[in-house]
Amino acid sequence: MGLIGQIIHPDVVAAIDRVTQVCQAANIKRGIFGVTSESIRPYRDRGFTLLVAGVDTIMLGRGAGEKLQKLQS
Repeated sequence: MGLIGQIIHPDVVAAIDRVTQVCQAANIKRGIFGVTSESIRPYRDRGFTLLVAGVDTIMLGRGAGEKLQKLQS
């Protein structure tokens, strides 16, 4: 789709909705991966049971940036 990380984009939402319907019909548990807690919260409310919020490389980068900023001040 070319929309990596954009789980609130209308096309991505439509695709997720379709997969959700198929999974519910087959009694398959659902999961979602998002960059922020806020972006996955709606899916928790819709019954998704595997919820991943955050990307390790982003978290490591932010932590390193904060450490560098402290060292430079």
